Amino acid sequence: MSIAGSRRVRHHRVVGLLGALALFGCGDTAEPVEFELVVADNPHPPSDLFSGEGTESAAAFTAKEVCSRVFLADADPEPTLDNELRYIALFAPGFSIDAATIDIDRDAERVTVSFADGLRREAVYAKSQGCVIVPSYVDEIQFEPREIPWEGPSEDAAWPLGEAVGAIGSLVDQAAVEDAVDTHMARGDIRAVVVVHQGDIVAESYAPGYGMSVPQRAWSTGKSVASTFVGRMVDRGYLVLDDPVPVAAWADDARSTITLRDMVRMSSGLDQSRMGGPERLTPASEHDFVYFDAFDTLADAVAVPAGAPPGTTWAYRNVNVLVSTALARLAVESNGGDGYASIQREVFEPLGMRSSTVETDAYGNFITSGQFFTTARDLARLGLVFQNRGVLGGNRVLSEEWVEFATAPSETFDGYGAFWWRNVDGDIPGAPSDAYYASGAFGVFSLVVPSRELVIAQIALDPLSSFENFSPFVADVVSAVDEIQ
Repeated sequence: MSIAGSRRVRHHRVVGLLGALALFGCGDTAEPVEFELVVADNPHPPSDLFSGEGTESAAAFTAKEVCSRVFLADADPEPTLDNELRYIALFAPGFSIDAATIDIDRDAERVTVSFADGLRREAVYAKSQGCVIVPSYVDEIQFEPREIPWEGPSEDAAWPLGEAVGAIGSLVDQAAVEDAVDTHMARGDIRAVVVVHQGDIVAESYAPGYGMSVPQRAWSTGKSVASTFVGRMVDRGYLVLDDPVPVAAWADDARSTITLRDMVRMSSGLDQSRMGGPERLTPASEHDFVYFDAFDTLADAVAVPAGAPPGTTWAYRNVNVLVSTALARLAVESNGGDGYASIQREVFEPLGMRSSTVETDAYGNFITSGQFFTTARDLARLGLVFQNRGVLGGNRVLSEEWVEFATAPSETFDGYGAFWWRNVDGDIPGAPSDAYYASGAFGVFSLVVPSRELVIAQIALDPLSSFENFSPFVADVVSAVDEIQ
């Protein structure tokens, strides 16, 4: 490795369910407008533009991850090269990070990964849209990047909206919690941990190179960001849970009865393939491939065919998140807002998540399913607003109705709510059964334990035992809380 067609338009009428609710940053509560999601005819798999070779995808992913580490996190790329990007070889036989030439162009804010056999892929820093894989078929991303200025609370504000942590009022054995954190940090590749009790940060720790303000990839915890975004739109009356989703391409077929409830519950019945092993990095794995090449991920999601009848089966598939997020963004745009700024304005700013970014595809679509970079403190804020039943820093961000819905069992699987996991089956044995959590690959969590007024956030690279290492840590923290209570 060296570094150098015609569509029938169906209108969607949304009705304000909670129009009188005073939500942070909601703006106008006038009658919502009609809108419909229509996707462009942009390239996406299956297509001969995508090789199907895992090495191609691994090179593209490498360029994107190095770009995010250097330009988004403003950090040394070596830890990413030496850790995350070595694991990618497990899914791409023939790919070797040691054989790559990696060129970081700091002036152009572009990363190029190339090999002696001619394979070459690039990623570019796209301002507030994060880092984006460049399509091999056009050599440039297909939207104009935007810098979205921060309009949320000052960094100097008090926690949780700011970073200033004062005296701890929490009733907890802080020394016991800090001992639990110290023990846990040695269990695996744990990069960042924050423990919040009764709203206070009672312990936090960071591995070298992964400080408090250094964003890291948090994978599918981004789905719980999507839950918050969609919830804001439902609270405002821009989206309605039990209305068929307004997707133009679905209006005349079996998908026409899919509701937003079905989407956020992972119960849409859409037939999106999901594969493991080396196929994970190829177009055959439709669920995963959104992370490993450059194409219109929304057009790809809308093209997923019907499978089981909506609301009858549960299947964890990214199509549900991508379409739900696109609908929430379109709701913002249709009612006079800025789509590119929508997640920042609607989620990150109300929660003080100043170090968070949802990256986009090459066409500017948010990939909330897993292209999410954040910090442990920001993950703790995400959990804390749900633990507080929608309130953070004295501001109502979500309605109690949405929090209850998002964390209640789905109609098809008790272990899942609305883009939040539930611990009813004891997937995290150290956590009580009332706990629920955002979960990302390799040991990323924002765990909420309402009965203990507790939130535990973690970012890790723990590919073999993420739950096994996290669970004893949670048990130790819960025990420390219970000793006082």
